[in-house]
Amino acid sequence: MIDVTISRYETSAGGTRSRIAWLGQTFHGLEPPWLDNQRFKSCIPSGAYTLLPHESPRFGLCFAFFGGSVVLDESKKDYAERFACLIHPANYARQLQGCLAPGLKQGNHEGAPAVWNSRKALAQMQALAEDRPGLKCRIEWAYATS
Repeated sequence: MIDVTISRYETSAGGTRSRIAWLGQTFHGLEPPWLDNQRFKSCIPSGAYTLLPHESPRFGLCFAFFGGSVVLDESKKDYAERFACLIHPANYARQLQGCLAPGLKQGNHEGAPAVWNSRKALAQMQALAEDRPGLKCRIEWAYATS
């Protein structure tokens, strides 16, 4: 059973927008654009993941993607395509290094996609996921990419 679905529906050089279906609630999502899966630059590869609670030194309590070519353990980062892909607060794709920012609202800032109320969105996601470690997640494109 999938607990979280991240459906991407728009991408540009300024970022990738998505809808996040999270345990019955809907949030907006923002990631960097797809940049051939470059570490710390590209959006997270489509696929199946487990979302784990994670204490980031920079962002505090957030969520980490685990599975496929993405690892969390720093000692294994040389063996995986991607390392430490997180869900953490941010408003603009330029503030993300291959991670996803949630938001309660979306908009544009200086012509680029943005999400608003990111910290509140993350707090709501954490409250919904309380006592449910290891959420099953799927990232997909809501339209065909070519």
